[in-house]
Amino acid sequence: MTWADLEWPDLSPAFPEPRPSMPAPVRPDAPADVAQRVRRAERQRGVFVPLCILAGAAIFGVGIALYASRPGLSVPLGALALLLAGLLVATLLPALVVLLVIGPTWPQRQQHYALLRWQAEHAAWLARERERYMAALPADARTAFAAMVTDARADRGSAREGR
Repeated sequence: MTWADLEWPDLSPAFPEPRPSMPAPVRPDAPADVAQRVRRAERQRGVFVPLCILAGAAIFGVGIALYASRPGLSVPLGALALLLAGLLVATLLPALVVLLVIGPTWPQRQQHYALLRWQAEHAAWLARERERYMAALPADARTAFAAMVTDARADRGSAREGR
């Protein structure tokens, strides 16, 4: 294991090389941009589905208005067609378009969930290994080590801002 695996600067001359108690979790086989794909699909779905529901409700309302405008026992065929079309546009159309066109697809969702699970497992592993390494150091070395890591992170942060 290297210092970079623990996301620490290389402090090898002053401190011993970290040795993990267990290997890091393996990153799942998922495309790097799967989270962006899922996020984009969710955004598109968040716009498209309400629009379909509103359009379906409007078509359904026109059908009801047409039906109410014809007194008597005869039901206008156009009113029934508008009622059915409104129901289909409000329910079936968004479901099929999201499922078949917008997504995210089921494999994309599975990959995204696997990636989220790995990120959580990796963060827990990283915290555990860092804690274990720090606990293994003597008390005076632990405070010096913490100060060096903090200084190195501050230097890295200021270097990023200077770019």
